[in-house]
Amino acid sequence: MSTAAQLYDECGLNRYFSADLRPLFTLCPFPKGAHLCQKGAPFSTFYYFVKGRAQVYTPLESGALLLQGYYTRPRWIGDAEILLCDTYFSSVQALAPSLCLGAPREAVLRAVEGDARFYRAIGQDLAQMVRRNGGNTAINLSYPLKARVCAYLGYEARQQGSLLVQVNLSAATALLGASYRHLQRCLRQLEEAGALRRERGRILLLDTALFAPIEGGGYEYA
Repeated sequence: MSTAAQLYDECGLNRYFSADLRPLFTLCPFPKGAHLCQKGAPFSTFYYFVKGRAQVYTPLESGALLLQGYYTRPRWIGDAEILLCDTYFSSVQALAPSLCLGAPREAVLRAVEGDARFYRAIGQDLAQMVRRNGGNTAINLSYPLKARVCAYLGYEARQQGSLLVQVNLSAATALLGASYRHLQRCLRQLEEAGALRRERGRILLLDTALFAPIEGGGYEYA
């Protein structure tokens, strides 16, 4: 297994910092189901997500989850918060065993004070996030619900490596721009058409051609 310093180099984190911050970062593995961070909790560790899969969500007072997207590729966790506040904006939970690099937030803040390289690189990352989220919003406005649901189920099938997918529809309402009732009605229509079959909380995709991606669409939180 690679050391923290080796992963720091492999991920190219030197592009964010003028100083060598390798000594600050340690390996932070998370098992499936573990929270990398939780909304409102003290922002004590600045994480860089290296590999695995995690969901980003906001917990609601009703107990429901508002899904915002997924971590599936390397990126920072808390890149907006580190510039603005000392608590996490959202919760991040591992959907598969995941690995991060982590450094104490206060130590990172001291190291990057006045570091134009850091602020420029983080700003570019945040701009890309805004662009991608804007693209997802445009898809929700431009495509019918059936197309969005099929693209989302296809995405989940590719991520989970199976045509029998497990999804949390109540959490996906914000991501798909539809109510839970409308999502259920759309699934019922797809099932009646023979495109899928619901099995004990999971969904089996039958007409695989129907679940192709929408051009420009994606559900990564990036």
